[in-house]
Amino acid sequence: MDAMVSPARGIWDGRNLTLAQLGYNDVGLDDGWQACHAGVNGGYHAANGSPIVNTAIFPNLTAMVDYAHGKNLTAGFYSNNCYCADSNYAVQNFIGDVQFIVAAGFDGLKVDSCGAEKDVQLWSSLLQEYSPAKPVVLENCHNGPWAPQPPRKPDSPPWCPFNLYRSSLDIMLNYGAIMGNNLQTVPQYADQNLSFPGCW
Repeated sequence: MDAMVSPARGIWDGRNLTLAQLGYNDVGLDDGWQACHAGVNGGYHAANGSPIVNTAIFPNLTAMVDYAHGKNLTAGFYSNNCYCADSNYAVQNFIGDVQFIVAAGFDGLKVDSCGAEKDVQLWSSLLQEYSPAKPVVLENCHNGPWAPQPPRKPDSPPWCPFNLYRSSLDIMLNYGAIMGNNLQTVPQYADQNLSFPGCW
């Protein structure tokens, strides 16, 4: 976070600008926050559905979010994780995750497809229910159904209960993979008008 707001990162247009000033103002917590195998059936959810955080690594996620906000950054969370994926499908786990995200003040949620919590419509509905005053940006990473659906009736909107969605597999650190494998997955959605403001 400090690096994102540091003017010592480089010069743009003759000025020392921060990454945040260039538009990189969202920071996301990725995998590894959870206490692996500490919950029900060896997962990372308690019996009441609350996610169990590895406090040895992340002692206070609310303070971390507050720190981001203090630097005028937004903070995102990551769930349905791949590292020690939770195989226990239970609605209370969805609810517990959403309640935790809202209570900690996170601004966004990326839901992956590695664990059992695969129902992006439920994620969306719960975020709206538990955070009606502060919208939480929802990113769908193949969480099923993982892509927008065309309108079923004339003049009706496409189905897209998320703000962002993944069109490709994980990006690889080489030009061919980026241009060939990743970016070439986008036109099929753009051609169907399934990439638009609010559903990128």
